[in-house]
Amino acid sequence: MINRNFTFKVKTVSFENDYPVKFPTAGDLMDIEIKKALLSGTVYSGIIAAGTQISEHVLDSIDMQATLEVLCPDLIKDLPTDIKSLRGLDIIDSNQLIIQYKKQMLPWQAGWMKTLSEVPKKKDVKEETEEKAE
Repeated sequence: MINRNFTFKVKTVSFENDYPVKFPTAGDLMDIEIKKALLSGTVYSGIIAAGTQISEHVLDSIDMQATLEVLCPDLIKDLPTDIKSLRGLDIIDSNQLIIQYKKQMLPWQAGWMKTLSEVPKKKDVKEETEEKAE
């Protein structure tokens, strides 16, 4: 069964709190993907291809930022006053947040992301339709 309720427990050098994370809507998923493209300057796939240690960290940061901005807006509101977005976190706080995101959020996401794999791909539907037509 999919757990629709989740609390993200954050503890960094600069701030600490527990945040309810909303269960995503279809629009939220689109917003997350759009934010990933915007945060990466539309070169997300190029960053993947780089395959360096820093590029992996950058991808983790992009994924974390896009997801938290959409699903956990209260965390963004609680950032220290001199920081306007997650991009403004220093690398120590950012790294701590990425670690917590990967340990807590990714397992939760994996549960509901599994349901997305149940939707047939366009090519599979097209092939099935063509087979029935023959």
